Amino acid sequence: MNKKAAPLLQGNYSEDRDKVLSYQKRGRLEPALAQAFLSKYPEDVQANVIVGEMLLTAGENFQAIAFYERAVTGSGFEPGYVDILTRLYLDHQFYENADKMLREAIRRHPQSATVFGNLGEFYSVLGRSDLAISHYRDALRLSHDNGYRQIVKRGLVEVLRASNRKDEALSVLAELQSAPGHKAYNAFTTADLTRANLESPVVQDILNLIDTSAGTIPPGDRTALLLGYGRAAEKSKNHDLAMESWQKARALNPAPYDAGEIESIVAKSVELYTKPLFDKTRGFANRSHAPVFVFGMPRSGTTLCEQILDAHPDCVGVGELGRMVVRGVPFIKKYGVPSGPGEIFANALKGKLVARGQEFLTVSSLVAKRPAKLVVDKTPTQFLAAGYIHLCLPYAKFINLMRHPADVFISTYQNHFTDTFSYAFNQVSFAHFYLHRAKILKHWRAVFGELILDLSYEELVSDPEPQVRRMLGFLGLDWDPACLRFHESGNAVRTFSRDQVRSGINNKSVGRWRNYEKHLGPLFEALGKAGYSYPESEI
Repeated sequence: MNKKAAPLLQGNYSEDRDKVLSYQKRGRLEPALAQAFLSKYPEDVQANVIVGEMLLTAGENFQAIAFYERAVTGSGFEPGYVDILTRLYLDHQFYENADKMLREAIRRHPQSATVFGNLGEFYSVLGRSDLAISHYRDALRLSHDNGYRQIVKRGLVEVLRASNRKDEALSVLAELQSAPGHKAYNAFTTADLTRANLESPVVQDILNLIDTSAGTIPPGDRTALLLGYGRAAEKSKNHDLAMESWQKARALNPAPYDAGEIESIVAKSVELYTKPLFDKTRGFANRSHAPVFVFGMPRSGTTLCEQILDAHPDCVGVGELGRMVVRGVPFIKKYGVPSGPGEIFANALKGKLVARGQEFLTVSSLVAKRPAKLVVDKTPTQFLAAGYIHLCLPYAKFINLMRHPADVFISTYQNHFTDTFSYAFNQVSFAHFYLHRAKILKHWRAVFGELILDLSYEELVSDPEPQVRRMLGFLGLDWDPACLRFHESGNAVRTFSRDQVRSGINNKSVGRWRNYEKHLGPLFEALGKAGYSYPESEI
């Protein structure tokens, strides 16, 4: 922090704190004042919280972590600070940090509803539904704050959905019916759980809320209502109405897609990650053969692939850890310069690539529900970080899911993805992202193609056994018929694919795009202009 700012505060601790808090309460806190307070009292809990809040307000969430860490430890793991830091850890995939903190927090505050709620959220993110449900219920038992209980109940609904316990989820939703601020959530979640069509009473509730909610509910909830209404229209085979509703939803939040960012990542990756670099660093990287990375466009079959492999006794799925993407994108920005390869090799000699690979193994062991020979991470967009992964874990294997681009687009367009997936909200943006995925995959195949298995979603769902045998053979595993019965396992599934994978392998979604073909002109035009073609089997 800037020590030159210290003269702004010349009283004792109590006087300085009161001065800072008086500004903060009036919403007038100047960064220099906050920095001065922290410089003068670097270990003070209040000083770290103030700077942390300032950073959160500025959108600098990653930088805020260190300040809240000091606040948590300095305050004796005060539940309110633990709550904020839990969310920051989960947002940045620091699962091992969250695990350690929450264990200590519950030891010190065994009757804290907030900490139990944090544990519920933590285990829900990890896919450990049994523990998540138990901790959420503990939070409800301990909390007498009705507002907080409603938040916990929403978390409980989501983990019950992920566990395919729909009746229990609907029961908890019924408890939320009269809660203010939850009507929209109740309506679109109930419609999704019951697979409602236009004739369903809950869809009339959705329509009423859409007509009356402008400006009265959060934009995210209004978006979800429109997306849900579109899905109900699709179930009633009114595809024009479905597309119209989805288009209205996307118009509410036209999250900007940064095409230049994707182009830069791809260009720098092609330039940095070369075969000579991999050959030079391989002997100084992590030698584990355990990781398997499944990737593809979202809604291209990555969840299905992971669930199939998880049914094999020698494999365990860990869901979408996201860790390697979170690390890989900043890595390419830092080292994608002329001096980058030399710096990477120098760091490799110091054991830093081994450590980066071990970091993934440590996190995956925390998430895995059982030990196994292979661990499967299915984060779809980790194809952007495949070079980073291969650099750190040169013996890891990759399974690339391919699916018809129009089917992928429809499936992403009508689901309530976060702004991270902004390319999916517009046909031209989607085509741009899809084409750059193809470009970077071409490069990965050129430099470590023997470690990549291309798998067609259409072929997998149309004739599963040969494709599953291909996967197992590629991974050096014996055939096991349990892989075709994966849907009997009862695994928690937190992605939008949960209903599909519960039904086992089927081809009901193949060619779904044809119902919307007349609306997809911009997508096909953009792909056609780029000269992109896809195998007939994907159509």
